[in-house]
Amino acid sequence: MPRTCSASGRATSTSPCPGPPSGSLSSRPTFSRSCPSASAPLHPQSASCSSARPPTQRSTASTSGPPGGLASSSSGSTPSAPGTRSSRPARPSTAPATSPAGSPSSTASTSPLPSAGTTRRPPALSTSRPACAPNSAPATSSSSHPDAGRPYTRRVPRTERGYRCSSCGWTTVAYVGRCPRCQAWNTLEPFAEAPRGTAASRRPGAAAPAASLVRLGAVEGDTAERYTTAIPEFDRVLGGGIVPGSLILVGGDPGIGKSTLMLQAAASLARSGLRVACLCGEESPRQVRMRAERLGVADAPVDLIADPSLDAALAAAESAGVDVLVVDSIQSVTVEGLESRAGGPAQLAEAGARLLAFAKGTGTATLVTGHVTKGGEVAGPKLLEHLVDVVLYFESAEGGVLRLLRAVKNRFGATDELGLFEMTGTGLQSVDNPSAAFLAPHSPGASGCAITAVIEGSRPLAVEVQALAVPSSLAAPRRIAAGIEPARLHLLLAVLARRGGIPSGALDIVASVSGGLRLRDTAADLAICLALASAIHDRPLPAGIAFLGELALSGAIRPVHQANRRLAELARLGLRGALVPAGTPAVEGLQLTRVASLADAIERVGLSGLPVRAVSHHDALQQPQ
Repeated sequence: MPRTCSASGRATSTSPCPGPPSGSLSSRPTFSRSCPSASAPLHPQSASCSSARPPTQRSTASTSGPPGGLASSSSGSTPSAPGTRSSRPARPSTAPATSPAGSPSSTASTSPLPSAGTTRRPPALSTSRPACAPNSAPATSSSSHPDAGRPYTRRVPRTERGYRCSSCGWTTVAYVGRCPRCQAWNTLEPFAEAPRGTAASRRPGAAAPAASLVRLGAVEGDTAERYTTAIPEFDRVLGGGIVPGSLILVGGDPGIGKSTLMLQAAASLARSGLRVACLCGEESPRQVRMRAERLGVADAPVDLIADPSLDAALAAAESAGVDVLVVDSIQSVTVEGLESRAGGPAQLAEAGARLLAFAKGTGTATLVTGHVTKGGEVAGPKLLEHLVDVVLYFESAEGGVLRLLRAVKNRFGATDELGLFEMTGTGLQSVDNPSAAFLAPHSPGASGCAITAVIEGSRPLAVEVQALAVPSSLAAPRRIAAGIEPARLHLLLAVLARRGGIPSGALDIVASVSGGLRLRDTAADLAICLALASAIHDRPLPAGIAFLGELALSGAIRPVHQANRRLAELARLGLRGALVPAGTPAVEGLQLTRVASLADAIERVGLSGLPVRAVSHHDALQQPQ
C-alpha cells in the first residue's frame, strides 16, 4: 500500500528502486532510499559543489523541505547508498513535478525514477566551457578584456640547462665530444640559466614599445676629446687615446702585465683630473695597494670597488659619476640571476652585454681585462670581441722582457697597430725605438740570420729572422717555428727546394723571429728563404744588407706595399743596402739591388751551387773517421 512522505508529501513505495531498465547506460543497478528528500548522505561528488555539473542541469534547491534537511539536487540523479559508486547523471525529465495539491511545483525539480515504458538516454555533450573548469579564469562581466572567454594557463618558468661550446657558443641539451659547428673536441661545458624577462615579455601577444627614429644628420658629432694616459705606446695602439663611452678589452696570458698596465693607466688618468674607479675582482684592495707602491702610483686618487657583483659595482660607479671604469678581470665578476659559475660562457656573455649597456648609456669609458686560452683567445666563447669597441692582445717571447700590445679590433683607430713595452721594476715602460730593440741581439757573422722590414699597424719595424738546420735522425724531420706560422714555413721550404735548388728533406729546421714578434707580413718571405738557405749551407749572408720581397710559388719575387717607408726605416738604422723586387723606387742613403726571382737572389748573395753542409745522421755514420 503506498505511503506519503512527511518531508515532501510525495507518494512513495516501500520497495527499493528496481534500478534502470534493461538497455540503459548503467551496468549495475543503483539503490536509493525510499524518499529522495530524506536527510541521507550524498555522494561526495554530488555534495561538493553543484557547479561541477553543466550549467544546464543546475537549479535552485526546494524550500519546502525541513530546516535541517539537505536540498534536493536538480540534476535528476538520486543519491547512491554509502559504499557504492555513482554513474554518470541521468537525463532530466521534461514532465513537471506536481505538489501534493496537484498543482505544478514552483521549483524545477524532476522525478527521481524513470517513467514506465521509456528508455533512459545519455545526456547531450555540451561544447560550452564549464563554469569552474580547472586552470581557467573566472568569467568577467567586461567583454572587452583581451583574454575574455579564453582559458588562461599559468606558465611556470623553468631553468634552462644544457651544454655550451666554450669556443663558438653552440648549445645542446645532450653532451657530445665534438662540437658540430667549430669541430673542436672536448669544449662543451654544462650551464644552467635562470629565465630572464618580465611577465609581459613572456606573455604571447604582448606588443613591444615602439622605438624612436633619429635622422643621421641630426645626430651630434664626436666633439668629446680623448683621454690620454701619458703612456705613449698605449695611446698609439688605441688610436690617440681612450674615447669616452667606449668599451675596451685587453687580453693576454696570466702574468704578462695586464693588471700592471691598467693600474698605471688608471693612475695617470686620475692625476689628470678624471674620476677613475677600479673593480678589483682578482685582488683585494690591500694587494692593489702593494702593487701601486711598487709602481710608484700609490698616491693616485683611484677609487677601488671590492664587490665581485657586477650589478652592485655598476650601480656604485654610476652613482659616483666616474669617467673611467676598469674591470680586472671579467672572469672574476658575477652576474646575479645566473646559476653558472663565474667566468663561464653564460656569465661572460651577460657581463659583456651589461658592460656595453653601461658604457653607452652613461658615457663612461670602460676598460676590461681578460685571460686567454692556449689558443690565444679570450677564455670562453668569442662573445666579447663583437660586443666591445677595441680588442687588444698582449704578446711576448717566453722569458723575454719585451711586451707587444697589438690591436686586433679598433673602431676608433688603425687595426694591427703595435705597441712595444719593456717590463721593468717600476712597471711597463714604452720603448721609444722598437726597431733598435728588435735588432739589438743581431750577430752579423752568424749563418741563418737575415734582416727585413715589416709594417705593423701604421709604422714600419725592422726585425731579424733566424734559422737553423741540423741533421735529423728521424724518418720525418721536424719543423719548429716561433713567430712564423708552420704552414707558411712548409710552403717556403717547398719553394726553396723546387725553385732555388736547395733541398731540406733530411734536415730538422728551426725558424724564429727576434723579440717574440709574430710575422704576418708577406714582405718577409724573401728574408725567411735566404735565412734558411744560409743555415742549410752554413754560410752567413752579406753584412749590412736587408731583404724585402713577397715570394710566389713560381719562385718570382713580387713587389711589396709601402716600400719607401720600409726602406727609410732601414736607412735610419744605418744599413747600407737592400735586396728588393724589380721596380722598387730608389731611396736616399740606401743602395738597392733589384732581383726578379728566388734563384737570382740566391746567386746575388753567393749561395748558388754550394754543397749542403748539414748532412743527414745516416750519412754521417757512413762517412769514414
